[in-house]
Amino acid sequence: MRKIILLFFIFLSFFLNAHEPNYGLYFKSHKYMGAERTALVLNNNKPFRLNKEFILSFDMSLRNEFIFGTVFKIISDTQDVISLNFIADEKNNQYPILSINDNIYPITNRIELNKWFFVNIRFSAKKDSVLLDYDKIHLAIPFSFKDWREVSLYFGVCRHPNFSSAEIPPMNVRDIKIHSNNKLIRYWQLKRHTVDCCYDEIQDIPAIAVNPEWIIDNHTRWDFLYSKEFPELTNPQYAFDPQKNLIYIVPDHKTVICYNPKSGKDSIIFVKGGYPASRSTNQLIFDTVRNKLVSYNLDERTVSEFSFENECWSKETLPVKEHSFWHHTTSFYEKEHSIFAFGGYGFYLYKNDLFKISPEKAEWENDKLIVIPPRYSSASVIVDDHLYIFGGRGCKTGKQELNPHIYYDLYSVNLKTKETKLIRQFKEKRQFLPCGNMIYNSADSCFYVLTNWQKGTLFKISLNHADLQEASSPINQSVIESDYTFYTLFHSERDSKLYALFCKNFKTGSSDISIFEINYPPIAQSDIVQEVPDKSAQLICWGSYIGLGIVLLSLIAIYIYRRKKRKSRFQDMLHETDAFEQPHTNKTKNNSRQCINLLGGFNIIDKEGRDITVHFTPILKNLLLLILLYSENDGKGINSKNIEVILWPDKEEKSARNNRNVSITRLKTLLSEIGNIQLYNDNRFWKLTLGEDVSCDYYRVLDQMRKIKEHPELKERLLPEVLDYLMLGPLLPHTQIDWVDKFKSDYTSLAIDFLNRLLQENDSNDVTKLQLTDVIFLYDSLNEDALTMKCYILYNSGKKGLAKNTYDNFCKEYFSLLGEKYKYSLAQILEFAEHQDKVKHA
Repeated sequence: MRKIILLFFIFLSFFLNAHEPNYGLYFKSHKYMGAERTALVLNNNKPFRLNKEFILSFDMSLRNEFIFGTVFKIISDTQDVISLNFIADEKNNQYPILSINDNIYPITNRIELNKWFFVNIRFSAKKDSVLLDYDKIHLAIPFSFKDWREVSLYFGVCRHPNFSSAEIPPMNVRDIKIHSNNKLIRYWQLKRHTVDCCYDEIQDIPAIAVNPEWIIDNHTRWDFLYSKEFPELTNPQYAFDPQKNLIYIVPDHKTVICYNPKSGKDSIIFVKGGYPASRSTNQLIFDTVRNKLVSYNLDERTVSEFSFENECWSKETLPVKEHSFWHHTTSFYEKEHSIFAFGGYGFYLYKNDLFKISPEKAEWENDKLIVIPPRYSSASVIVDDHLYIFGGRGCKTGKQELNPHIYYDLYSVNLKTKETKLIRQFKEKRQFLPCGNMIYNSADSCFYVLTNWQKGTLFKISLNHADLQEASSPINQSVIESDYTFYTLFHSERDSKLYALFCKNFKTGSSDISIFEINYPPIAQSDIVQEVPDKSAQLICWGSYIGLGIVLLSLIAIYIYRRKKRKSRFQDMLHETDAFEQPHTNKTKNNSRQCINLLGGFNIIDKEGRDITVHFTPILKNLLLLILLYSENDGKGINSKNIEVILWPDKEEKSARNNRNVSITRLKTLLSEIGNIQLYNDNRFWKLTLGEDVSCDYYRVLDQMRKIKEHPELKERLLPEVLDYLMLGPLLPHTQIDWVDKFKSDYTSLAIDFLNRLLQENDSNDVTKLQLTDVIFLYDSLNEDALTMKCYILYNSGKKGLAKNTYDNFCKEYFSLLGEKYKYSLAQILEFAEHQDKVKHA
């Protein structure tokens, strides 16, 4: 019975580890300059006290580069040095050795790459020896350490004054453990972390990293892979071969582009004949059973297959009909070699059609899923014999003009019986649309779906939780700058990767494809940030503060609830007009890289397009905001004394000054990763200047608003960009710091005054005025001027239902926030607006 239980847990452990995210510390080695290489100092740079038995153990793996240098050094108080090294002989053969002072002990002549293995070194006073386990190899070396009292441990670059070294092998390290007298006293997983350290799981002692690259960050951060522009009139289609891990892009009937994410290279296949069945984006899929690209046309009910053998499409004529199933969702059903497509939009109608396409038999089936309201931009995936459909935008009638909205629901469709069930209705205050497909994770009973939230965020839909959870950092792929945007998600089981593909189509006829990757399974950024309790706070008597804490938490809960409710209302108003149905070209700067974003939230993107927001600790974030905001405020900046008082109020002058100097140095290092940013001291005032390669949305929108105010003739050209920036949201809405509140309040007042002034001008058309009212509501949900103007325009344009809906929602918000009914009726508002309009045009 014990053996059965043991086998069960071994199997369970293997199964769980198969889905365990990769983690550890990536040591920057010979590819980097000496100053950029990685060092890890254990135990907060303090020595370990030595007892009768001392054990250091860890897991490591070696990368496929030149393997030479020191893994770790153990340096005693008697200046003895024991180290694990990789050396090379005269024939450039590389192998590991254990070095004890000047003596060398070879371990093996075999090196395995890209594989985790166990290393354990034990100092035994009882045996007067050093015992080493390297993978499956065991060494026992006589050595007495009876005179040792303590030792210091260094991984990678060693900056010990007497034994410094910068040569380190290309290695990854994780799960560092220290045992003393058979007791585990330190355990650094190197998994959850702060910017430059990881705290151990036993006593919260930090291991300090220099130039770190945390492997687990690849599970929360999207990395840019590939982009391709198509200047000519085209609607690129795309598909993924999960078995060969290849992405196919079909820009027209002449070529097929094959991109390999692993090698980063693409190749072009020149088509010898035939045409795809459709010329519209999002009508291509890869048949994994027959190894073919399948182009389908839902309007003409035709299929064209691309054969890689003869390099031809099977259809000999071009498609004719205009597409009426934009943004439908598609899944391939391997069991029956068929394609299932659901939903879509066209000719002012939302769809709830479910198509089954059998390319091999040229058979089509079409059913109406009446249980699911018509919609487009849903996400779907087939699991076993069920099609799961999540979200989208539409309405019960299917008519665009009758109050469409975004759905956050999950349905299952039995593909055998077509029985459709609502699994869950999610309560969601964020406004976003999913992409065309989902990825199912059987180990966690959840779905992953890519959305347009914050310019591309992955969400986790769990069957065991009632909420939608963010599962990655935002990609920050600016989807609002194109006229029509399509995006999709691919999963490579072989390489444990997710790929996000964005296809942007412009009215000019040009298109752009961008591809990003993240390690699988993805992890929310909040789940990898390590927080350590304040030990000084543990000395306080908590009981005396419980009552006050309850009161404060209650007030905070009420405040957050009202803000969220208010924000939800703002977003409802902003999304009454759908971006796809009435496309608007955003002309703001492309913020996919080298940017500091403060509007709608704090977000930093470096030169490579990577989100490095997590690298800004609370102190570094506050320091950046202090200098950034005060530099823009009056151009003078902020003096050192004020910085110290604001950030380190409880420190003595000397200690605060030292903290400031260290933080300034760290901040400069981080800013250099973004681009040309000058952080300097001018006559005791700290200032920050952005180079032309770096953008800041807050700086940009203030500059454009000033130009419009000083030069009204520029309004027509600059206003669309200003509105796009203002619609990103308020300044730093999630940053709750007293000194920031003044800047936030000033920005909100400036934005409202600017918009109100434009709203009263006569030279703006109704479309622009509606945009102005929507943005005003984002900053002031009870703005009566915006309400009057919006209701008047909607009512006179024949959209009386929308006018009534706008008024009713305003009244609800008014009562919710002020506790009293709004005093004017819709008829009175419209009458007043009509009078004002006559006065203006008199």
